[in-house]
Formats: sequence, C-alpha cells, structure tokens
Amino acid sequence: MSIFSEQLTVISTLAETSVIARSGSVRLMERVQCAAAKAGTVTSGTADRLLTLGADHGIIQGAIVGVFWSAGQRIDMEVSAVGSTTITVAAADGAGDAFPANTTAITVGVRVESASVAFLATNMQMLSVSAKSRAGVDLVSSVPASLLAVKIAAGECYEWASGTGPANPITGTVAAANCYNGATAAAEILIGVLIT
Repeated sequence: MSIFSEQLTVISTLAETSVIARSGSVRLMERVQCAAAKAGTVTSGTADRLLTLGADHGIIQGAIVGVFWSAGQRIDMEVSAVGSTTITVAAADGAGDAFPANTTAITVGVRVESASVAFLATNMQMLSVSAKSRAGVDLVSSVPASLLAVKIAAGECYEWASGTGPANPITGTVAAANCYNGATAAAEILIGVLIT
C-alpha cells in the first residue's frame, strides 16, 4: 500500500515546467550535518599525494576524506599519514575524478556516514540529493563498495525518478550514505528516497 506521494518539480527555461509524481510505502529523509572543509593545495607526489592544509587541519590518520578542486572531486579516500600541516592520500584510492596536479588549490572534507539511509535499490521510486554548498555523496553497500557516487554543485541537486527513461542508477542494497562537504563553511546535505 502506497502511503507517501512525492514530487520532483523541474523548472526549465528551455521547455515547460514539469512535475514528476511517484508514490511509495516508505520515505527516507535524512539531513546530514557536515563540518567545514579545510582549504589547501596538492603539494607533491604521484601515487601518494601530499596535501598541505595548515596547522589547524585536525584530520587524523585513518580518516576517510573527500578532496575537491575547481574541476572535480574524489571521495572515500583514506588518510595514510598526517603531519602538523599536511595529510597524505593515495591518488587512486576512493571514487571520482582523476586526482589533480601538484599546486592545485583544494578543499578536504571529512566523511560523515549516515546508516539511516539504507534500502533495497530495486524498490526505489525516487531519489533526491542536494546541498547549498559543493558536496559529494557515495551510497555504499555493506562491503562497503560504492553503488552510486554523486557530485553536487553548490545549490544544485541530483534527482532520479522511475519511469523517466534513465535506468535505476543503483544495483544492490544501500547500507549507508558517505557524505562530504567541499565548502570551507559547515553545510547540510539532504537525502530523500521514496521506496515501494
């Protein structure tokens, strides 16, 4: 029995405004609070990359981080070493864009995991991920393995609804959402899922 009705409203200056409506029996709505990202630069390295962030970075060895730069982002990266003003990550670790060149300006956000976002993907009718700041979200399995890594530009969103053409972007069971803030101010990431 469907007890929730949700809508995606698409406002287009190229075409008419449209409303996509779906119904489901379960609605997950999660607001994930993320601390401010730390600004810095890619300092050196090829495989292992040294990132200079400043003396107050507070990131510990073993932390999972997202690295953001003007042309992209890479998330789910483990910090392998920490210095007083630096951290080290493996360029091939995680998911996302190829790591940027040395001297590139970056921000680094520490992962906030939400286990409240858990569902069987085949039952998904609608998915919405948004943030007012630049962000990255990885919906992961219990292994954990990435099922869907989403890039969010500041003030934008990622949306999917069943029956609109594109196939369901997730296969398997989502166990958690790994959330990363790419902005140097604290931010909130919103995740909504409608399930049959």
